Amino acid sequence: MPDSFVKEIIGGQEFCYNCFQMNLIGTAEAAQRLGVSPDRVRALIKAERLPAKKLGRDYVINPKDLALVKNRKPGRPKKRRK
Repeated sequence: MPDSFVKEIIGGQEFCYNCFQMNLIGTAEAAQRLGVSPDRVRALIKAERLPAKKLGRDYVINPKDLALVKNRKPGRPKKRRK
């Protein structure tokens, strides 16, 4: 099986798919498209705001899912006054 194929077991069933055919991107490419750092993309994934699949040590992201975080507010939230 070529390296571009990925095996994944979900719910006891094995799925094989080709990442390049599915047009999945990594965190570096997602960061470039969003105009943020790869660390910020990983933070969005960890906060469950950006759906991604972990394959080995890396994440793969469907480019269509970038629209979910494209229109986020930049910067830190303002502190609440006491």
